[in-house]
Amino acid sequence: MQNLQYNREQLIQYLLGTLPQAETELFDELSFSDDDFVEQLESVENDLIDDYLHGELTAPERNLFQSNFPTTPRRQEAVRFAQTLQVLAERKVGAKTAEAAATDVQMPRTATEQPPTATFGTKQSESWLASIKSLLSVSRPVMQWGMTAAALVLLIIVGRLMIETERLRARSAQIEQARAALADHEQELRRQVAEQKANHHQLAEELRQVQEERDRLEQDLKKSAPIKSNFALFILSPGVRSGGARDFSILPNTRTVKFRVEFESDDYPRFRAELRTQADDRIVWSVDKLRAGKKGVIKVISLSIPADLFSSQGYLLNLKGITAEEEIEDVRSYSFRIVNK
Repeated sequence: MQNLQYNREQLIQYLLGTLPQAETELFDELSFSDDDFVEQLESVENDLIDDYLHGELTAPERNLFQSNFPTTPRRQEAVRFAQTLQVLAERKVGAKTAEAAATDVQMPRTATEQPPTATFGTKQSESWLASIKSLLSVSRPVMQWGMTAAALVLLIIVGRLMIETERLRARSAQIEQARAALADHEQELRRQVAEQKANHHQLAEELRQVQEERDRLEQDLKKSAPIKSNFALFILSPGVRSGGARDFSILPNTRTVKFRVEFESDDYPRFRAELRTQADDRIVWSVDKLRAGKKGVIKVISLSIPADLFSSQGYLLNLKGITAEEEIEDVRSYSFRIVNK
């Protein structure tokens, strides 16, 4: 991920929703993990909003901007903020033009005076980012007071947005720390369950409570995150209740469902995963030659499955081990349901 090269044109395609799916998924992950990428993306967002408001986008680009760009509350707020600044700047330009016209009528120029030079370029109005600097330069006291008050209101709005964004980031960091601590505690409890058979029921109940609390924190983290992702992450662990099935929700804009499959066996060099429907035992998706990672005493396999393969029904994810002699043996089966798809 750190060696990924990207340019301004790719960032514009990403914002307009025309970037290929594989690159879009990589950019989605960079928006969570790479501060430099986020900084460049925000700069391109500002320029794209500016071009949109000044009518500098082509007709296809404008349609893509209107349908794909304002997909998050933060982007919607940025567009509204830029539109407000543009309206204020245009009102100020109109006020200056009217004042100049009145001055020309009241005080005619002498023969030696030259006409004033235009202070604006070929654009109909100033850039929305540059217009803040000129809001306080009105010559008339009443007009200056009105523009100053408008600027203060905008500054208050910006300040509140910055405070709210910082609060959400701090909340996300706290939830992430709590989730990581709970994950470590879960691993310790699993070790104790394996070592202390006599206390199995008590520890299993505590493990269940930890898993439920972790799921709740993951949901809170998703609600608190300022940037929406195009993939969903589900964790499948052995659990303690036989025959139980977990419920997962897939949002409408989700493109990829990523599974973190946890198990305890390490007797096989490679693994195979099969996704089947519970209703008719039909294979929906499969993959071979998987290798397991290690986290403490637990083995982990990561899977990425296209979201459009799922519908609202029950599924079985069967994990099979492949021996050195290429024999396939069952390892574990995970039951879950997709709801609200």
